[in-house]
Amino acid sequence: MLNVNRIFLNMLLFVFLAASNNAYAVLFLASGKYSFQIDVHNKLFQNVMWDAQGRVAINGNIARIDVDAKGYRSNHIDIQLKKNIRAYKSHIVLEDPPILLSLEDENSSSIATCTWHIGGTLHLYWGDELGFSGVFSKTGFEKLTKQDFDVILNGDNQVSNRVYLTSIGDNWHFEIVIMRSKLDSVGDNHLTVVINSASRETVLPATYFYDLALDYNRNLELASSLRSEREVFLIQCRLESNANELINAFSGMNKDDQKEILSRLPAEGDLVRSLRSIATFSELHR
Repeated sequence: MLNVNRIFLNMLLFVFLAASNNAYAVLFLASGKYSFQIDVHNKLFQNVMWDAQGRVAINGNIARIDVDAKGYRSNHIDIQLKKNIRAYKSHIVLEDPPILLSLEDENSSSIATCTWHIGGTLHLYWGDELGFSGVFSKTGFEKLTKQDFDVILNGDNQVSNRVYLTSIGDNWHFEIVIMRSKLDSVGDNHLTVVINSASRETVLPATYFYDLALDYNRNLELASSLRSEREVFLIQCRLESNANELINAFSGMNKDDQKEILSRLPAEGDLVRSLRSIATFSELHR
């Protein structure tokens, strides 16, 4: 146990430097004549460079390093200081904070058929993101779009970064990606997904579909590097979700928006061929 009366505490001299090919973030810290290089990563060895901060407290021959980053539990390590050695290297792992998940309808009734899955994939989320996926029965929710989903985290409904929705037999499969900066790193987190059974009529701007095309392209590029069954499944669901949205909306777009979307997609492929056919048909019937 550190004696706080004897501690020389140097609040973060500086935070972090990381080369683009690093597997994780590096904190460079100093206290007095000692310097510390601390590699920071999560349990999947992903880069935890987003707002990472560190503090050094020295008591006798022990240096305590405390590290925190948005959306992760804080952690610390103790380093034994040795005679005539002033520079030290070590690593620290930051864990996820507790997250309680629930799926409800618009009347706040729990949808008990939902099966959840949290994160756990190395290639699909950045270190500053966290993903959730689930499956629930279509009964009572036969017609849904992504716009029928409200994602609420700790009372805040402005947290969702991306939503994917796919039909699988008699079930809906969804994936939600949020930014970790929205998580409470100290207390428990409550994430509620509200499904509105009465489908919403939402007018989406053209830029929404531009971004959708880019996201489709990114996921298509990711697909070639995936190894695990779960990651392959999620990527397939993402691609299907994006493709269905683009196909369903394409005929109602003007020529300039259609051209812009096609420019953001791969030059060839089933989706592009389908969209070109829709554009040709729409042009003939204008």
